Amino acid sequence: MLRSVLAPNPSPLTLDGTRTYIVGDRRPVIVDPGPDDPHHLDAIVDVLGDGDPVAILITHKHPDHMAGAGPLAQRLDVPIRRFGDRSLADGQTVETDAGPVVAIATPGHTRDHVAFHW
Repeated sequence: MLRSVLAPNPSPLTLDGTRTYIVGDRRPVIVDPGPDDPHHLDAIVDVLGDGDPVAILITHKHPDHMAGAGPLAQRLDVPIRRFGDRSLADGQTVETDAGPVVAIATPGHTRDHVAFHW
C-alpha cells in the first residue's frame, strides 16, 4: 500500500508542495516527512491510523524534505534513517508489511541523495 500526504508548502522549488510517502499499512515507513508544520505532521499521523511505523526515511537533507523528521520521530518514537548520518547505506533494505524498501544511492541533487525502490 502506498499513500501520500501533500505538505502545504507550495513554491517554485516544491511546486504544489512536498509529498510525504507512506509505504505499508501495519508496519510502514514514512519517506520525507516534509516541513516542520504541525498541520502537515498531524495529517501524516492521521493517514498512519493504527499503523506502527518502523522508520522515517529521508531522500536528502533539504528542509522541505526533512525539517519535520525530528518532531515526527519524537512523536511516533521511530528512528530517522538517512545517508548523511550513516544510519542508512546503499543497498540496505528496510522491511515493511508491504515488502522491502531498498535504499539506492543517487548523488547529484545533493551528495547524500538516495532513492527508495519498493
